[in-house]
Amino acid sequence: MNEEKIVVDANFVMTPHELKIDVFGETKKLLGRIEWIVPGPVLEELKFMADKGQVGARVGLEMLEKEGYEVVDAGGPADGAVIEVARRLGGRVASMDGEVRRRARKYGLKLVGVRGRQKVVLD
Repeated sequence: MNEEKIVVDANFVMTPHELKIDVFGETKKLLGRIEWIVPGPVLEELKFMADKGQVGARVGLEMLEKEGYEVVDAGGPADGAVIEVARRLGGRVASMDGEVRRRARKYGLKLVGVRGRQKVVLD
């Protein structure tokens, strides 16, 4: 069985702390084997926020470390990098950001998100 590539943005990674939901575990229940992909600019953003005391970023990074992930180089700002990497690798976009989700849909990319602040859903 192939691993599904899931390209995450910063707000998705911070969701476990913000909404008290294990988005990583719940996504695996829905999709099975997953390869978590973090665009370089997203990782930089998360590390910057964690270094500045943002608890959600620190907790999310710790959970991502436990899951294991691959960093993929991408240019530009973090949100654009998520779309670029997902398109390049044929992966799903995992985001809570409405604009990122809208852009992903425009390119025909599949999505992972949270509905009702409590349930991981696939689009």
